[in-house]
Amino acid sequence: LGLPDRRVSNAVNRICGMNLSQFVNDFRVNEARRLLVETDKSVLEVSLDAGFATKSNFNREFARVTGQTPSGWRKQAKTAS
Repeated sequence: LGLPDRRVSNAVNRICGMNLSQFVNDFRVNEARRLLVETDKSVLEVSLDAGFATKSNFNREFARVTGQTPSGWRKQAKTAS
């Protein structure tokens, strides 16, 4: 963006009500949810494809956003379809 990191972080916080890390992780979790429904990739593959460095961080952030584990969310989402 050509802007100082702090300025971007402050803007995200002001507009979205969350810090930049949460904003990025929410974006990643949303991508992971799409991959969990639209592909048969393993949860580990989905976590890596969505941009998470470790499966434990992915599981923690996924649960923070959705209240469920990735595999539990996938099962429920595919059952609802």
